[in-house]
This record gives sequence, C-alpha cells and structure tokens, in this order.
Amino acid sequence: LDIARASGEVRTVLCPDSAFHLTYPDGRPHHATTDVVLLSRSDRERNGDRLDAGWCLPLEVPAPVDWLDESRWMQWSRRNAPRLLKRCGPLGKAGTDLAEWAAEAAAVRTVERGERILCSGQVVVTDRLHGHIMCLLMGIPHIVVDTGYGKLRRFMDTWGTTE
Repeated sequence: LDIARASGEVRTVLCPDSAFHLTYPDGRPHHATTDVVLLSRSDRERNGDRLDAGWCLPLEVPAPVDWLDESRWMQWSRRNAPRLLKRCGPLGKAGTDLAEWAAEAAAVRTVERGERILCSGQVVVTDRLHGHIMCLLMGIPHIVVDTGYGKLRRFMDTWGTTE
C-alpha cells in the first residue's frame, strides 16, 4: 500500500473485507450446543501453539478446530480440478463455467462449515479474521486472539470492530 501510494500513479482505496457481504438478518442461523468454541488457525499464520483450552477451565471446552482442517473436498478440488479439466480437452466456455462452479461450490461449503462451527458455541475464541467477522455479523460473543504479526489487531483498529 505504501509503495502504491508513494508512486502517485495508482489510486488507492480502503475497502472492507468481502465477508461483510454475508447477511444474517435473524442472527445466528444455528443454536449453540456447547459453552465455548475454539476456532484456531492450523496454518502458517497461527501464533505459536494453537489456542489452549486450559485458560477457560472449569468450563468444558472441546479441542480447538480450524474450519479448513476438514475441508478435504475443497483441497481435493483445488489440486485436481485443473488436471481434470485439462483431460476433458478444450471445453472453452463450458470448462470455464465448470471451474467457476467448482470454486463457488467450495466457497459455499466452507462458509456453511464456518457457520456451523461458530454457531455451536455460546462464545467463540478465535485467531481467524473471518471467524471474527462472521461472529460480528451473527451477533455471537467472541474473543479475538491476534496472529503473531498483528493482522487482527490492525484490522480491528482500522475498521473499529473491537466491540
């Protein structure tokens, strides 16, 4: 951003995350089934060890989960869709439509999985930006644990999403 602004050749505009386009007019779409859910990153952005459930004892807290851990269909489709499309031969627009449909289906499944995970807790503890955003949109009380490089704190400071 600083490089683009310094060049003077590019107009820069601060835009909100596209997840804010999700709407939940009736609040959370599913009922809570547990006190606390720990939605914790399992990728390279995690801050050291995954969130530890020990901080909230004596509440019974399930092990941390990352909504991407079990999205095997999404991982499989990303790896294999290009190869499968190539094997089908020149599909032209049909091939593009198929790839777009597969990407959209994977995105919808991931959001639905995220909704189910977040809604399952009365309170959510997360180090995922989109976990924070979705909790805001669904009205779920939550605690944000920042990444090691301050991604969530900077986002919350920029957009005023700390409450």
